[in-house]
Amino acid sequence: MKPIFIDFETFYDEKQKYSLKNMTVQSYIKDPRFKVLGMSVSAQGTKTIWIDGHDNCQAFFNRLPKDVIFVAHNATFDAAVAYRVFGFKANKYICTMFMARYLISQNVLPPKTHTALKDIAPFVDEEKLHLDEALANGTLDTYAIKDTDICKAFYEKYIDQISQDEQQYIDMHVKASAIPQFALDTEQLTEVAAVDEDRKKWYGHVRKDDILVKILQSRGVAVEYKEMKLGKKPCFSKTDDFMDYLVNHKDPIVRYMAQLRLEAKSTCAVSKAQRFLDCGSPMACPLIYYGAHTGRSSGTDNMNVQNMPRGSKVRTSLMAQKGKKLIIIDSSQIEVRTLGFLAGDESILSVFRRGGDIYREFAGNQMYNKAPEDVTKDERQIAKAAVLALGFGQGVQGFIRYAQRMGIMIDEAQSQHAVSVYRRSFPKITGGFKFGGYWAQVENFVLNHGYSELPTGRRIYYPNLRYEGDKLVFDRADIFNKAGASSFLWHGLMVENLVQACARDIIFSQVATVLNRYPQADLCLMVHDESIFSVPEEDAEEIYKFTDETFKTPPAWAANMPVNGEGHISDRYDK
Repeated sequence: MKPIFIDFETFYDEKQKYSLKNMTVQSYIKDPRFKVLGMSVSAQGTKTIWIDGHDNCQAFFNRLPKDVIFVAHNATFDAAVAYRVFGFKANKYICTMFMARYLISQNVLPPKTHTALKDIAPFVDEEKLHLDEALANGTLDTYAIKDTDICKAFYEKYIDQISQDEQQYIDMHVKASAIPQFALDTEQLTEVAAVDEDRKKWYGHVRKDDILVKILQSRGVAVEYKEMKLGKKPCFSKTDDFMDYLVNHKDPIVRYMAQLRLEAKSTCAVSKAQRFLDCGSPMACPLIYYGAHTGRSSGTDNMNVQNMPRGSKVRTSLMAQKGKKLIIIDSSQIEVRTLGFLAGDESILSVFRRGGDIYREFAGNQMYNKAPEDVTKDERQIAKAAVLALGFGQGVQGFIRYAQRMGIMIDEAQSQHAVSVYRRSFPKITGGFKFGGYWAQVENFVLNHGYSELPTGRRIYYPNLRYEGDKLVFDRADIFNKAGASSFLWHGLMVENLVQACARDIIFSQVATVLNRYPQADLCLMVHDESIFSVPEEDAEEIYKFTDETFKTPPAWAANMPVNGEGHISDRYDK
């Protein structure tokens, strides 16, 4: 396939807040004001040209074969315009913005690099023109041609440094983000979006730190603070352990205020439902390729499609389109399996190989000294939390907080018992009671090299790794850390990063295998360990059988790793 480089220029109106700064891509394109002014186009070995107006663009796409590589910067936008406006879907897509993310992650580009076209232009000895000047001077065509030339030069310089596997993963993300696969249950979404006015008023209050602090103090809560560059700040972020404590507080008023804060500060169900309605049916699910340090995807476009609680009305409002079915499949216990595989711990892998329940067996054989079949539901839940957390070096207090986030309340003695038993039971991972085993191997490698290396050859870099006093820190790449602050690093985080990255490579490989075998299948969405496909109704059973087999088969580089998938066919995203 030969690459074709495309950049659309479209009408926008900042005064009326009609722009991509204020709207999702899908609602922007759907808006009656949307208009394609023209596009710049180039192929390898040819001069970039400007095609003016909608009709001329349509004539171009009518002639363009599907068997091309559609290349653009921020390709999810340009691919969406090409598909929704001109009915064109390419066989393969490459986004130079996503390319930049990969190259930054692999230390090919500096960690402080950003991914806008103006930021990558210097790496191909170019400089982006200014849109305001082009509009004022009537030189939009020159502006667009320059953008495409930068995109083209960047692609040609760096594409060979990205493996074919990662190129396909970029393609998967562009298609899921740009090509709509889900029909919407608009009646159900409308019901969710119609939140009562009192709740909306409270959002305005709890968004303000000082007001929420006063409310909590009035309920007898001692608010925890964290040190920031500009001073102390309450620990009200969704990633703060203190917020988990509030959400599970015994006082229902405190729990309610914490939940309101999370809703008000995030893409809550109400606003998410409204955004889905604004996008319209059918809807695509926008994802960022290499959204996390480990290479996992992340949600984008202010929709956060990876954050929909199981069974929620927003989640179940996503349906298969007419004549289609959804295949929903989860890579079962992938992180536990991956940790066992990387550490070479047969005591874990053997349980999975014979189809055992790792949580129940750890509870019975190690934690409670009883037959696994006699383990109670509560005992299994504690053991599950231990198996999921303690392989990443969690200590006694950390495990108490982790269990609390799972809704499990344990005291210090129970936590100490779980930690001690886990470390004694899996010495290949932990080194036993003394630091060692796989934990030490990973830490020593990172300290010597500044990165971890995965079986696929992909790396997890820790830029500017250094000690500040007795703390090991690194400068997380700007694309993964908007604040630009240094991050604390220890062996538990190194191992967790490596395990999650390896699990990502396994799942992405399995998804790609399904798509390669069945071109009529489309990827709708990936949420960490879960993948959702849209398939023709008449092929659903056949494709599901293959998908199930694929998720039970590891890639060649992990041939002896026992993997498993749990899935089903459905009309809705109901799992």
